[in-house]
Amino acid sequence: MTYGCETWTSKESDTKRLQRAVSNMFEIAGCDPPDMDKQVLRRKLKWAGHVSRMKYDRWAKIVSEWDPRGSARPRGRPPKRWADDITDSIKIFIHNEALRGNLGHGRQRIGILEARRAWSTVGRDRVTWRSLVRSIQDGN
Repeated sequence: MTYGCETWTSKESDTKRLQRAVSNMFEIAGCDPPDMDKQVLRRKLKWAGHVSRMKYDRWAKIVSEWDPRGSARPRGRPPKRWADDITDSIKIFIHNEALRGNLGHGRQRIGILEARRAWSTVGRDRVTWRSLVRSIQDGN
């Protein structure tokens, strides 16, 4: 059900619908359902790390950083871009973990993004990026 979720720009309604479907399947099997928000975020961040470390001649890198010149975005609320979705997801995760009090021991790992550095810059350092992704895994 999460095939290709690395490239989704998901809305809250999409995430709730996915969680509901997975919960129903796991309920039938008699198991506890996983937190789909964290699974999707973890996969998005893994892919974002790969994209940030790619060379500039790769299509995924070109498309993710492409800024069309001479072309204005449509009026009204602009459509959500993939890079914006990654930034928003990281901010929401850090906020939720801070509210739960889970940042006490992991402040050093998660603090890498609080210094107003872009995720694409942090993602170039594989060790630091992996520690961020693992902090999401630890919080199941």
